[in-house]
Amino acid sequence: MTDSLQSTTPARGSRRRARTRADLLTAARGVFATCGFHEATIAEITAAADVAVGTFYLYFADKGEVLTVLMREGIDALTAQVREAMEDVPLERIIPVGIHAIFQFAYAQRELFTIALAGGYIPGAGKNARLNLTDYLTTMLEEAEARGLLDGYDVPLLARMMTGIIFQSITWWFEFDEPGPEAMTAQVLHLLRHGLPAALLADADMPRTDCTAYPPANAGIA
Repeated sequence: MTDSLQSTTPARGSRRRARTRADLLTAARGVFATCGFHEATIAEITAAADVAVGTFYLYFADKGEVLTVLMREGIDALTAQVREAMEDVPLERIIPVGIHAIFQFAYAQRELFTIALAGGYIPGAGKNARLNLTDYLTTMLEEAEARGLLDGYDVPLLARMMTGIIFQSITWWFEFDEPGPEAMTAQVLHLLRHGLPAALLADADMPRTDCTAYPPANAGIA
């Protein structure tokens, strides 16, 4: 009986510590999104988590470490959701399915993306997310290019352009709730598939209209 009680005590303590850590991260995410990283205080975070200020330092060195953990865990969760959505999806469907999965995650985790992308927090807080998405898109586009589906395109440049469209679409939700992820996906895919009306893109003063006439995005970079 005594041995059984002793064996369960460490397990209970471990679960309690995990809950406290999770509570601190949740509280920090809310405080950072509302107040801004630089303006947020550890006292505000611990008050939101309903723990003592000293408890914070049992789990994190400072609020910068909390932000790093939030970003890392957020990127890991996003990557896992996108990979799961794209499992066994043919190449022709990977980009639409991937964009939809990203928008679903971003819509549900708007606080996290506000912290990473809205600015005024830590420079480069959202850089890893952008780079991960650009790398993912580059890989998909290179495979499409190898199959002859993207002749004449600068793939690294196209991947960055698409990344910009996706992340700027996400920032819309910092101010508005609609359109939701499904409608946002439909609008972005419509733009990628059809572009803008030709009537809005008169090029009388631009003699080079073929994208192959432009140098690669990485031209001149050692």
